[in-house]
Amino acid sequence: MTQRLSAAARCEEILRKERAYNVDHDIRPSENRLIDRMLARGVELHALYEEVWDKLEPEAVERFLSITLDVGANWHPTFLSGARQARCRQLELRSEISELANKLAVRLRERTELDEYSGFRTNSAYHIVDLIERASESNGHFSLFLQRPLSALRHSYDLKYWPSVAGVVDAIAVDALVVDINPAEAITEAGTRSRKRSKADSFRALQGALEEDRRSSQYLIGSDFRLSDEGWATIRNVMLDLDPDEQADGPYIKRLRQRDRHANRNEASIRTCKRKQG
Repeated sequence: MTQRLSAAARCEEILRKERAYNVDHDIRPSENRLIDRMLARGVELHALYEEVWDKLEPEAVERFLSITLDVGANWHPTFLSGARQARCRQLELRSEISELANKLAVRLRERTELDEYSGFRTNSAYHIVDLIERASESNGHFSLFLQRPLSALRHSYDLKYWPSVAGVVDAIAVDALVVDINPAEAITEAGTRSRKRSKADSFRALQGALEEDRRSSQYLIGSDFRLSDEGWATIRNVMLDLDPDEQADGPYIKRLRQRDRHANRNEASIRTCKRKQG
């Protein structure tokens, strides 16, 4: 019992110091709310604190708690659900932008033909440099450093050396259609892995954050660190402030991890098949 209380006391001291720092600097209010919850539900966390303290050095314990606070405060299911919706919207924009750019390129070529053969002309920009200069009117860096050399290039090479305005729009259409949409961080990929919002999202996000931390040059936790399923369940329950009838247990986490491993193996097999077919 003494050892357990000692581990809990040390972890809670780390949390209180983090909270005091946040208050002094008027930052991270959502993180402070999570710290208050962890302190209030400290009895539930005693076994977790003992496990972490037994497996990690003091600096690594502090790092583990810091990552837990960051994920619990900022990568909650509502935020991850919004990220998932944003990805869906990016997929929609990919085809929308390509379609609009293709239509615009057709209209630009039609206008060029009318300029040349209809007997009526417009004063529209016909050179890509014209558009670059117009788009950069409020950019002091452009006017100071790029405008003169770009203008010199324009006058050194006639129009056949430059892409047409419609050609640039064609490139925008192709770029929009072939662009890859990938998570910027391992934590985003992990937290949005499931197709629909789930209370497991934050658990996956925390795993992703730890995995991302392993790749950093200041990694303290160690690649051999493994938290028990019961420990993961406790973190999930407190992070999401779940009532007793909503809480997960060790077997639930074990099943979840097995499903994720199976899904990852299937995805890897699909990618391998696509590479071979390509």
